[in-house]
Amino acid sequence: MGIQLVVPRIECQELRRARTNNATDTAFPARPITLTPPQPLAYGGNDGVLRWDLKDNVPVANYLKIIPFGRGVGSFQIQLLGWDTDGTTWVPTTLAILTCTLGGVPGVAGSTLITDADFLCSSVSVDVGNAPTASTLILSSTIDDLDAELNMGVWAMSNGNAYAVVGLQGTRIQEMQFACSGVTGANAIVKGL
Repeated sequence: MGIQLVVPRIECQELRRARTNNATDTAFPARPITLTPPQPLAYGGNDGVLRWDLKDNVPVANYLKIIPFGRGVGSFQIQLLGWDTDGTTWVPTTLAILTCTLGGVPGVAGSTLITDADFLCSSVSVDVGNAPTASTLILSSTIDDLDAELNMGVWAMSNGNAYAVVGLQGTRIQEMQFACSGVTGANAIVKGL
């Protein structure tokens, strides 16, 4: 009897914007413990709330691929919150804080994901988060000091656009917040994996 190779199947969703509108906040808004589940903007809630369970037959994501973009020149931060519940009380926890530096690759005119007024980021670094062995994996287009960065979970990419993959640690609802102290607007393209 031969060896049988088993390849796990990865379910994933389509790309979508983290926020309907680009963020302009200069600091992360406070999110207290609440009795009301966080809702996306389309359901009367906050822009940046990601609910993977609102569509029929869509599995809850285990990881979130984050492709940051923005307007202007400089850097901004992303805070990814995960919301957990006991069935009545919703508690936010910080899954990752990323610093993103805008690059020179523009979006596309007429795109619903990223317009030609927005630019993809050339690098992403981790300010708060775990090493890849603990579920947070950061990928960057820069190759400077790659050997040192490998231990922090930073890999070079061939296409020149930075992104991050963050473990969602069992949270059913996530919220992406932005602090735009160095740019005029920020957002991200996201995909649940």
